[in-house]
Amino acid sequence: MTGTEGAIVAACEGLGPVADRWVLNRRLREIHASTTGRLRPDERLLHAANLAYSDAAVDRVLAEARGGDGDVRIVLEAAALEPILALTGEAPAFTYLRGAGEGELTTRAEAAPTRVVNVKQTALPGFALPDAELQVVDQWALPIGHWAQLLWANLLALGPSLWQALGAGLGGAWRIAWAAVCTGSISPYRLARRVNVLGSGARVHPNATLEGCVLGPGVVVGAGAVVRGCVVGANARIEDLALVEGSVIGEGAVVQRLAMVKFSLVEPGAHAAGIQQLGVIGEGATVKHGATLMDQSFGGPVRVRVGGILVNAPHGMLGVCVGPGAVIGSGIQIAAGRAIPPGLTIVPDPANLVLRMDLPPGTLRARASQGGLQPL
Repeated sequence: MTGTEGAIVAACEGLGPVADRWVLNRRLREIHASTTGRLRPDERLLHAANLAYSDAAVDRVLAEARGGDGDVRIVLEAAALEPILALTGEAPAFTYLRGAGEGELTTRAEAAPTRVVNVKQTALPGFALPDAELQVVDQWALPIGHWAQLLWANLLALGPSLWQALGAGLGGAWRIAWAAVCTGSISPYRLARRVNVLGSGARVHPNATLEGCVLGPGVVVGAGAVVRGCVVGANARIEDLALVEGSVIGEGAVVQRLAMVKFSLVEPGAHAAGIQQLGVIGEGATVKHGATLMDQSFGGPVRVRVGGILVNAPHGMLGVCVGPGAVIGSGIQIAAGRAIPPGLTIVPDPANLVLRMDLPPGTLRARASQGGLQPL
């Protein structure tokens, strides 16, 4: 359906190659029909290799392009997306060509005139950001040249995608109606517990709370876990007493007992056991119990490093990126906006660990210091 503009080797700063990084898109392709086949035989739609976008964005681009009489480069624009786009300065552009052969793609794409298309955005009640209300955009496109952009691409796609999977169409209407009958209520909070999609072999403990989620095949949700508004990939595990809200969990990932993961992305094969919000845990990475990945900065907006330069994070809030294969040890606290390099292991300071129990007999109070105990 789509191609790429030029020979781009795309990478996501903090995480590495872009290929297969857009986790939600990969999961939803297992749930919904593929978008291939939208283009007519004589049409081509080109975009940068690192562009993530919604199906609604493609529909809007095609509708705009077909209304003209030639090649066109369409840039989707929304004020809500500007803070996210500003991280790398890339424009979310699609180039539409009609009747172009392989040998003339580059030449015609470079010559195509640019048209800016403003897309609708809607304020989401109850979700206030430090600098504005949270705006929802259905027809969105974002480059994912930075890990914060990857995070926002997944978060922007999450709500509409859950609605499409859970409530849209005749099947969704029947699902909601049946939930109303079973609960005897039309309260969204009560309906949400009955409106979920479970893949083959998925298991949810009777004491777990599952609200408005899509679980892939083989997913396991443990006793006392709370999972709200999430897409969870195949064979992932949400262990006992974990809290997961508004997040995308990749296939084979594990959210461990007592962990808290909110508005985050956990890539395939990662282990999350600490506390995090607005963060990314890269593929195969591990955050141990007791670790805290912060998402706010006292006294000012969170700053994030982009190409070696510190800039303000979108809306002044951002969590932590843990690169693929990295390990964050127990008790480690990481300040907001930081990116942990792939493969790095961070262990606690031995001075904060009690290794020696050499106290005088009868001591009832002691202070941990330099690996030992001091009587008080």
